Amino acid sequence: MGAARVESVTRDFELLCAELLDHPSLQEGVAALVREVVPFEVAVQATVDPASMLDTSCQPVGMAYDAERERHFMHLEYTSDDPLSYVEVAARPERAAALRAEVDDLRQVRRYRELLEGFGVTDELRTAFVADGQCWGTLTLYRADPDAAFNADEVAFFTTVSATVARGLRRAFLRAAAEAESLDDPPGHCTISRSGQLLTTSAAAERWLDTLDASDRLPPVLAALLARLDHETEVRTTVVGPAGPLTIHATPVKGGDDDAVAVIIEKPRPIHLAPLVIAAYGLTPRESEVAEAVRHGLTTRQIARRLGIVDYTVQDHLKAIFAKVGVATRGELAWELYERHYLPPTEAGATPSPYGYFLPDA
Repeated sequence: MGAARVESVTRDFELLCAELLDHPSLQEGVAALVREVVPFEVAVQATVDPASMLDTSCQPVGMAYDAERERHFMHLEYTSDDPLSYVEVAARPERAAALRAEVDDLRQVRRYRELLEGFGVTDELRTAFVADGQCWGTLTLYRADPDAAFNADEVAFFTTVSATVARGLRRAFLRAAAEAESLDDPPGHCTISRSGQLLTTSAAAERWLDTLDASDRLPPVLAALLARLDHETEVRTTVVGPAGPLTIHATPVKGGDDDAVAVIIEKPRPIHLAPLVIAAYGLTPRESEVAEAVRHGLTTRQIARRLGIVDYTVQDHLKAIFAKVGVATRGELAWELYERHYLPPTEAGATPSPYGYFLPDA
């Protein structure tokens, strides 16, 4: 794969992800572009809730959708200790990995023995679409030619486009949220200049801005976000005003005026796994923090460092979580959360939310 070809296709990815597409159309375009540089027989694309690293949609490419097969695949993903889980791949700097390059005997991999081998698969390449530390989707490619393993250049290609696709998916989810007619308090969207001038605005944005500051000047919180954009690519904050808590997102506009900043203002959505787990299983706030960290693939020691506690305390929290949820392992915890809370709306075609979980039903 030549450098010029990679550069050309990378620009094509940037243009595609800047279009006003819904996430299935964006994924379809991504698969078509990938096929130009990384041939494959079959692929599976998924969207991911970054708050829990659990799938929110599945879109096969080159084969028909099969709900039972998907359930089997996801059960293996969450309960087995197979190498190259999506959580593991998302944590890698490369954001991608090929199975044959890292495993000598594919039959040692449970998902290969129980599922992939029966379809004649001879290699698998997994990619996580990650931007600003959050995973918004995955792409898995399969080949059936034993003499055509995925090579290092093909794996490296996805490092180049991972963040671009991740931001494209998140923008698609943001547009879906802004256009969802069922929301009682829809998000507002506006653009402002770096100097603080309001350039465009929706009616909802005007209402939210008035609750923050009834005068004609830019609310101080937006001025603060503009300042942060001098050294960050995307910023978000939650403030409490007269109308209650509001979450504000700001990011530079791509492909237009370099001075313009896009702003989304809306009521906070579930952006953490904790509220879901607390409501369903009665976990304490600290237990919910541990459960969230487990879903992001952190080890006991890493969780202890993040929360400022000792390893033994983390283990005690895990025992309490497992007892309340009725599972025995971290993998069983992931499957319980997915099967009970994510699988039903996924199978019903619910729209993934840019803030975690799904948008409210239409």
